[in-house]
Amino acid sequence: MTGAMPHTASRALEPPTVGTHATWRAPASYLQQQWYEGSRGQASNYNVLTAWRLNGKLDPAVLHKTMHDLLMRHETLRTCFTGEQGSVEQQIVHDVAPPVWQIDLSTSSAPESDFRDLVLSDVARPFVLTEPPLWRAILARLDTDQHVLGVVLHHSICDGWSSMVLERDLAGLYRAALTGNAAALPTMPIQFADFAAWERSFRHQESEQYWRERLSPSPGRDGLWTALGDKPPFDLICRPIPEVPAAVLRRLTDLARKNDSTLPTLLYAAALMTVTPWLGEEVVFGLAHANRADLDVQPLVGPVFDYLPVSVDLRDAPSLVPLMSRIRHEERAARARLLPLGLVTQAVAPEHAGAPRPVFDLVLNFIPPARPAGGAARRGPGPVFTRYPVATDWSRIRVERPFSGAQPLSFVLRQDQSHTLGGHLYGHGSALGWNGLGRLGRHFRDTLVRLAEDPEHRVAPLEL
Repeated sequence: MTGAMPHTASRALEPPTVGTHATWRAPASYLQQQWYEGSRGQASNYNVLTAWRLNGKLDPAVLHKTMHDLLMRHETLRTCFTGEQGSVEQQIVHDVAPPVWQIDLSTSSAPESDFRDLVLSDVARPFVLTEPPLWRAILARLDTDQHVLGVVLHHSICDGWSSMVLERDLAGLYRAALTGNAAALPTMPIQFADFAAWERSFRHQESEQYWRERLSPSPGRDGLWTALGDKPPFDLICRPIPEVPAAVLRRLTDLARKNDSTLPTLLYAAALMTVTPWLGEEVVFGLAHANRADLDVQPLVGPVFDYLPVSVDLRDAPSLVPLMSRIRHEERAARARLLPLGLVTQAVAPEHAGAPRPVFDLVLNFIPPARPAGGAARRGPGPVFTRYPVATDWSRIRVERPFSGAQPLSFVLRQDQSHTLGGHLYGHGSALGWNGLGRLGRHFRDTLVRLAEDPEHRVAPLEL
């Protein structure tokens, strides 16, 4: 990353040594500010669910201590926000009780279904962003030595990578509490507040000028927002993308390699081809990326991820292979000028506080198969932690003003361990509706199947 945080980073911000109920303030990251402003500092249900099955003997009291150790390890789990005079800050509490609700479902005739109902109801419930903590958990006993732990976090304090960190840290801290030994976890030279402070202080004039020129307003870019965008406030809704079989994905992967490209690039091209009727002569998409190349940020729980704006020329309606080439070229150029999205936004639109929308038009996000959380989650005394999938296909998120995480359309594509492809589409509720978003997901799946058979396939427009 241009101006990346050095691996030898140390704490840039030191919390005061004060009583257990004290708080201190630190700069919010650019994305945190967007989430806060996207809800106008009010309640927000832009939540993330992560859940694990715990197989083996579990001591609920030890788990409760573990949750407290976890929030003491990660400042984000003790964080809320405050906004004054157009600025947003993190407010970090020195200590807080873990918000863990325990329930016994072992006498239920359908304990797993009951747990899913409970946790999905909890996902829909908003957090007040000015009141810590911005997470809560449900521990359900399903049977003897079988439990499920569901943790709901507001997206302003976590990202996808964070779920892997939570799994590893929870398991490691639990076993440390059982044995009395120190947890075998990575050291944390910095906290998320230090990352946010670095992000806010970084400047790179040459790259800022590049983005100022590259993302200058273009009359050929208004199609998607005009066709699919809602005026705020609006609801962001979600529908699943039907599964793409492993055999189809293998053919697409081979096709990408033969053309000096990658599967994610091919998927981005197919997504753009699917929505071509609503695009103009140019599109800027936000490419979501983990932003975790630096070792010091890898152990953090927090929204470290970011978006890379990629501008693509769509004149002459290119077919799949030429479009992949254009995307690959533009992505390489953009990565050479990689900056925090908030800094890019400031360079392109200094008046962004009153701007009607973000600097890109839609989001494309490819998530590879999840990596194991590490040995701490799978060895030693205590239960074994394994991921417990819960489908959140009918989520509805209230948004008070547009921001990068609330685009008219977002493709979140997930490849699983069996090498099939699935994922979700997110879109503005009244513009697309549940049925329209579902049809678009099926259209994207069908487009991939056709392209695997014929790379020259021209995608028929979908009437919504």
